[in-house]
Order: sequence, then structure tokens, then C-alpha cells
Amino acid sequence: MRAAVLGAGVMGRNIAKVLVRGGHEVALYSRTEQTLLDAGQSLEREAGTQIAYTTSISEASAGAGLIIESVPESLALKVLVLREVESAAPARAVIASNTSSLPLPRLAEALVEPERFLGLHWFNPAHLIPLVEVVPIERTDPSVVEWSMALLADLGKRPLALSRPVAGFLANCLGLRWAVLGPMQSTDLAGVPTAVAVARELFPGLSNADAPQPVLSELLESGRLGVSTGEGFFAYPDPEAVAQTRDRLLSSVLGILAEAKG
Repeated sequence: MRAAVLGAGVMGRNIAKVLVRGGHEVALYSRTEQTLLDAGQSLEREAGTQIAYTTSISEASAGAGLIIESVPESLALKVLVLREVESAAPARAVIASNTSSLPLPRLAEALVEPERFLGLHWFNPAHLIPLVEVVPIERTDPSVVEWSMALLADLGKRPLALSRPVAGFLANCLGLRWAVLGPMQSTDLAGVPTAVAVARELFPGLSNADAPQPVLSELLESGRLGVSTGEGFFAYPDPEAVAQTRDRLLSSVLGILAEAKG
């Protein structure tokens, strides 16, 4: 299958990695050439010619059986992307959003055919965390859910189907990540802008707060955006090393869990 991943940041490039490992060809989209260059350097060791890089949504979507939107957490941006996707995608292509916080029914309003749309909520780092939440909207065709569940299982994931969207979905897999890194470094790896966007969307409905924690807002305003900029809660003279350490530790924990279950 040919798949398209729209967004080549932290989540997008690792979702692409999972698809490539599953034997699929991937078109990876970003608005900027620099992000694609960074993603290519990250993926070149195992992706080879299975990944095509493009700054065109239409080019990425054309001929794809699955299109996963993973651009920044902005409702307006995601709506624009989904509209362009639908105009370029094959008629039977499944269109999915990887949003962590935005309401899926609002995103589906961008589509003429929401029957083929659903949420596929991956968790960072997407190539290691097994769980993926499969979240249909009211109009999602049940066959799209079944197909998505089967694909994810084939990719070695543990898909969890929700009956409907709920704010924040069900899980955020904090246990595994916080066990090896803690909340602040996990935020630095995922990106401070993502943490702020999710907090702004979910805090008013799920907590006593109506805005992100001041420390997050201060980091965002100062340009300390996490590992991607070399500084967030912590300083990162070698950003690649911290991701490699996280992956090594998470892999060890997952291996121990698998042995225990065995």
C-alpha cells in the first residue's frame, strides 16, 4: 500500500517509520524543505527508497490508500489540510487525523465524504508506543474502522477502538514515558508548542485551569521549544542523543514487559 503522512515533525516522521517497517511506501509531506531534510536524515538509515518527500499535499495524497494528517494542533490549519487532501485523494482512500485534542466532528466538517474519516491517535514516540486509539465519528463507515484496526495490528500496534470521540480521548500512555524520562523531558521531546496547544484546547473542559501552566507559556514565549531548538525545560547540546536514549530505555522496558507476559 502507498500511504501519505502529512507533517514531518516529531510524530509524522515516526508514524512514517512504522509504515515503512510494515512494508508500505510512504509519501511524507511538510510545508518546509528544511523539515523534510531533517526528517530524511532521521529516517535514511532504514527508509531507503520507500519514502518520498514532498512539499505538496496533492502530490503526497495522490494514489494513497491511507492519508494520516499530523500537522500542528491548529483547527484552522487542519481543516485547510483536510480539504486539500480530499480533493486529491483517491475515492476509496481512508483519511485520518492524528490530533491529540481537537474535536474530530469539527475536523470532519471540512470533508464532503466524512464516512471515510476517523481519528488515529498515536502516542509519542510513535514507533515504540504500542497503543493507537481508533476513533470514529458518528458518520464513519464501520468498514473503515475495521480496516484501520486490521492495518494497525499488522503493523505490530495494539489498536483500541473507541465508540465515539471524547475530549482528550482515553489514554496518553504516561506510565511508560514518565518511567524512563519524566514529564518535563517528555514534553521537551514532544515539543513545547504541542503541549501548549493541547492544554489550551483541553484544560477548560477537563481541569480547573483555563490556560496552560505559566512555565509552559514562558518557554513558548522565550523560544525554548524543546529538543527541536536545543533548549526547553533542559538544554540539549546533542538533541539526537536524548531521543536515542529515550528509545533505548523504552525498548528495554517494552522488552521486559513482553518477557513477563510470555
